[in-house]
Amino acid sequence: MSSASSRHIHPWVFMVLIIPFGVVSGYVTVAIAYYLKQAGVSVGQVAGIVALALLPHTWKFLWAPVIDATLSQKTWYWIGAILTAVGIALMGAMPPTKAGLAILSVVVFLTSSATSFIGMAVESLMAHATPEELKGRAGGWFQAGNLGGSGIGGGLGLWLTQNLAAAWLAGVIVAVLCFLCALALFLLPETGRSHPPGGLVTGLKSSIQDLW
Repeated sequence: MSSASSRHIHPWVFMVLIIPFGVVSGYVTVAIAYYLKQAGVSVGQVAGIVALALLPHTWKFLWAPVIDATLSQKTWYWIGAILTAVGIALMGAMPPTKAGLAILSVVVFLTSSATSFIGMAVESLMAHATPEELKGRAGGWFQAGNLGGSGIGGGLGLWLTQNLAAAWLAGVIVAVLCFLCALALFLLPETGRSHPPGGLVTGLKSSIQDLW
């Protein structure tokens, strides 16, 4: 894509797109943690669930080559957005029982993994759709969306949890807001896939070597 065609894309688009990434973190660490603690769940169990939300981001470099080598960035974003919205809605619907906490743990882990698809897709779109002179601004808007999303997930999620009659309603509202962020994709042009040199296996090996 030429720089000229990218000049019409304001960097705020990337702020909107990355909001769900931050929302999940804030929703789990603040709203869900508060809900569970109020229901009598131990601090250790709550901390374990919060840790599961962070775990996928430690290892997401392992599936980054898959995202680069297979579907388009927009397709991966849609996949991540759908899974994230469904996951948030399910989080709010899980009862604080032994079985409910087990399911919640799985949902939190999978939803957090889905947000990694969103994050990597947005980063790739930002790299391809932003001219050099706007990349600094785009990065700033990106970080604002990430941090703002954490505030929305934590602050708004907590307020809804405290003020709505049913906890699951809070999850549904936050999930819908997250999914609506995907509409900003229509403001971006389609970009091609960036195949890792040597294919998927080589790309994975390269990621591990770079980390090591």
